[in-house]
Formats: sequence, structure tokens, C-alpha cells
Amino acid sequence: MQTTSKVFSFIFTGLLLGLLFGVYWFGPWSPTLDNRARKLIIAGDLEQGVELFLWKADNAFSTSQKHEALWSAARLVALRSDSLTWSKELLSRCLEEKDFPLRAEAHAQMAAILFEDQPRQAINHWQWAIYHGNELEESIQWRIRLAMALEADGDIDGAIDIWGEAAQESKVARVAHMALGRIYLQDNPDIALHHFQQAQELAESDRERPAEIGSQLALFSLEQQEEP
Repeated sequence: MQTTSKVFSFIFTGLLLGLLFGVYWFGPWSPTLDNRARKLIIAGDLEQGVELFLWKADNAFSTSQKHEALWSAARLVALRSDSLTWSKELLSRCLEEKDFPLRAEAHAQMAAILFEDQPRQAINHWQWAIYHGNELEESIQWRIRLAMALEADGDIDGAIDIWGEAAQESKVARVAHMALGRIYLQDNPDIALHHFQQAQELAESDRERPAEIGSQLALFSLEQQEEP
């Protein structure tokens, strides 16, 4: 009797452990979930792949795991889906998370999505992206996009401020000075000339021509103003 009881107990324990392992291995906590999701996405089933990431986020043991899974879902949809509504929904969910570690990147992605149809909202998201990610290398490009968006929206003074900030960054200083020269060319050729000359000094030898042309245009404007 004791032997039978031990056998049944052993079998029951084995079945229970097997069940628990199966639930873990095929559940939202599985270490293979990310790989399974990516295989689905590569196979063309984006929706199912994203659902796996969201399933992981909804059942995550820790906040960091939840945030990681949410960002994976949001970024995949933003990059691979044509549905702006779906993208905005997932990015908004990321931004609603307290202490979300990739807040700057989420704002930047949202801005890129909104730029064509809702430029003013896009500008707000670029500004938040720079605020939260001022120390990130990507913030340099975000400033350029913000300046372009402000120009497109008619906020020239705001654009000048941002281009001025960008001009302090060596990687994009030439582009920023060219933009400032272009903005000032018609109304203030003196300042335009200064910026075009700065761009020319910064330019590599094979890129000097555009800045040189800008300088010539600014000088021509000055000469026209000096004529009686």
C-alpha cells in the first residue's frame, strides 16, 4: 500500500512539474517568446508577433520586462505597419507608463508619425524628445527635425533658436549654418553672409560649393541694398 501511494505521489508530482514547466515554457514568461514573436513577424504575421509581445508585457514579473516588451511591440508596429492608428496607440501606451526608460525615443517616434498630418503635435513631441533625451546622440538629429518642423509650421523665430542650438554641435554645424543663412538671406543678408561663411569654413572640400553659392547670394543682396 505504501509503495503504491509513493508511486502515485511520484507520478502526480512529475505530472505537476511537467505541467508547470509547460505553462512556463509556452507562457508569457518563456525565454523563447521573443524568438517566437520575431519568427512570426519574419513570416509576415505582424499582428500575432506583436500580440505575443503585448501578452508578455501584460504578464511581466517586473516593470523593466514590461517596458521592454511594450517598446518591442510599439517599435515593430511603427516600423513595419502602415496603420498609424495602431502605431499611435502603442506609442501612447508606452508614454503613459510611469518612469518609461525610452520616453525620449517614444516621443521622437510619435513625432515622426504625426509630422505630415498633425505638425503642431509633432513639434510638441520633438520638443519632449529633446527634453527627455538631451544627452542622447540622437538628440542632434531630433533638433534638426524640430527646426524643420517649426519652419514648415511658420514659426521662423522658433526655428532660428533650434538651428542656433544645432550650430553648436560639430556633427551638424554646417547644415545648421546653411539653414540659418537661407532663413536670413532675404531680410538680413549681413547675418546670412556670416552663416554661409561659417558653413564654408566647416565644409569638407567636396561640399564647399553650396556654401560658396550662398555666400555669393548674400553678397549680391548686400550690393543691391547699397545701390541708390
